[in-house]
Amino acid sequence: MSYLYFLFLRIVSSLEGEDQVIGFTVFLLLMVLSLNYLAPKKLDKKTAVIFLNASIIVATVIGHSLISSSEIILRDITVLILYLIWFIYVTLKFRKKTTNEALLFLLISFSLYNITNYVLFEMYYYDAKLGYNQTLSYFNILDYYAVYPLSSARNVNSSQIGLISILAMYFFKIESGYFKKMLFLIVSLAHIYFLVLADTRIAIVLTLFFTTTLFIDLSKIISLIKAYWKLALISIFIFIAIFYLSSVFDFLKRDGELDSDNLNRIEIWTAAFQVIFDDLKLFFGHGLHGFGKNFPPDLIAYFLDQKLQTTHNALLQYTVDFGIVGLGIFIFIFANLLTRSLRIKERIIFVLLIATFFYGITESIPTFYSFEPTLLFLSLAAILFLKNERENG
Repeated sequence: MSYLYFLFLRIVSSLEGEDQVIGFTVFLLLMVLSLNYLAPKKLDKKTAVIFLNASIIVATVIGHSLISSSEIILRDITVLILYLIWFIYVTLKFRKKTTNEALLFLLISFSLYNITNYVLFEMYYYDAKLGYNQTLSYFNILDYYAVYPLSSARNVNSSQIGLISILAMYFFKIESGYFKKMLFLIVSLAHIYFLVLADTRIAIVLTLFFTTTLFIDLSKIISLIKAYWKLALISIFIFIAIFYLSSVFDFLKRDGELDSDNLNRIEIWTAAFQVIFDDLKLFFGHGLHGFGKNFPPDLIAYFLDQKLQTTHNALLQYTVDFGIVGLGIFIFIFANLLTRSLRIKERIIFVLLIATFFYGITESIPTFYSFEPTLLFLSLAAILFLKNERENG
């Protein structure tokens, strides 16, 4: 039953009005019963402090957004509370589990969600025909890209699919039994297939790249990151600039990317910088949804036409929403998690966090707006916290 909590949570977060209130109430009752079963009679001080800090962060985000006059609504508050409940739930659930047992729970939970999404697409949305699948066209296959009905934005959800594919390949690597080994391989390849159907090219490339790192010595990976991380980031941004600002890679672009009436990543990032520096909210930001409310007036028609919600970059998103103060807090937390994963030698979590960072270059991941990847990120943070507590008594 607990494997289905994530699927149910995602459904609740996507509901509107009275349906959401009812769904949230039912989910909350399930969580209360589960937490009552999982919670120890006496919560240790460090865990209690972590939960208190997480609660303060959620309350601060809500209060900050209300003060900033951003368009925060009941659904936004519900989603923030769901993030908090999920973090508390997985932290308590993973207390007596090993790292691999916790990761296996995540693999099963998210895989069930992704498979359900795929089945719903095949049953009800296969004929949606929203646009041609550019990835399949490279193999001379003419088809439309998939629309997974339960997921958030296509590229955002694809980052979660990619991370789960990497995680499944990790279990394929460490598993000794033939049947289980093949099962994990099938799960990993199935998620690659989901990415191909969704036509999310960056997610496919990053997923394949970070999957290969699982088979390379960790010390070599760390040495390469230390030596070439600046070059790698510069190269990525140069490629993105050439991709969007020239016709060199037109053969790789989707129809929407060839349409001059659509804003590309570079133009969206430029608009984000305008929002950041146009007034006195540089330090504390505009609150949730502040990007849309403060979008440059001369470009607002494009914003509405493309139904944009985010800056398509995690660091820019935190700066727009919460200013350089919020950005600094996020960087501190992320760097702390990376350091912990190395210190306690959790290679797979280190790889998943680095992959998350690179997914976040072209999408706002992990942020308030990226439901599935953010829940996965919170789960990894819980695992690291618990492992660190065990290692340090």
